[in-house]
Amino acid sequence: MDSQWWNAIFHQLNGADTAPTLDGVLEDTTKALAANSYAFFSGVLVHDIRQEPGTIFQKPPLCVHRFPQAWQERYYAEGYYKDDPVIRTGLRSVLPVRWSELERSATGRAQKIFAEAREHGLKAGVSVAVHGDARTFSMLSLTFPEEGEATERHIDAHVHQVHLLVLHLHAAARRIEAATAPAAATAALTPREQEVLRWMANGKTYGQIGDILGITERTVREHLDRAANKLGVDSKVQLVAEAVARGLTVA
Repeated sequence: MDSQWWNAIFHQLNGADTAPTLDGVLEDTTKALAANSYAFFSGVLVHDIRQEPGTIFQKPPLCVHRFPQAWQERYYAEGYYKDDPVIRTGLRSVLPVRWSELERSATGRAQKIFAEAREHGLKAGVSVAVHGDARTFSMLSLTFPEEGEATERHIDAHVHQVHLLVLHLHAAARRIEAATAPAAATAALTPREQEVLRWMANGKTYGQIGDILGITERTVREHLDRAANKLGVDSKVQLVAEAVARGLTVA
């Protein structure tokens, strides 16, 4: 992976006009770096994150990733996005975040997040954030299947190129978002649809949501189906991710 290889990657990103293009570049980069998964997201931050504990973005961010499905489901069901030390550190830093450094000082819920991530094959990682103008924010996380000194040396050897990669990803993502913003507008959710989504994002089952709201489980599913259609998503995981991004987890 010499400078010529990286320059070719950056050139691809400079011409990228769709999210799948970013996904393809990240897949190639992940393989070349011997990483086992990645996650990249980019959006516009809310004005006061301290007052918006259920979301960090004003609207759903552009997101491409290859994290294990089981980990995604666990992550959203447990509401780990509220306490993820990697994201919280990235929000206040522009330096690369090595997961091993955060894990050494992690306690309580943060420690639990790292432990469960490891159980799903995310044993080591590095994340890099970009803070742009007008409250734009992007973050890339690369994970590795093994932890230890060899992995940390490998991360150190490539972290500067990864930092440059995130800058190019951020620029491409903002360009793509600007071009697709009009088409991305979605129909407004009804108050009841938002309510059902909020409870689901907080880990409640269909039956529990029905009991809380005094409606049948079938009605709960119907509300979620309509919400999914309006938001243009196909799975429960995607639906919860949209609810989080839109701030619907905030009571």
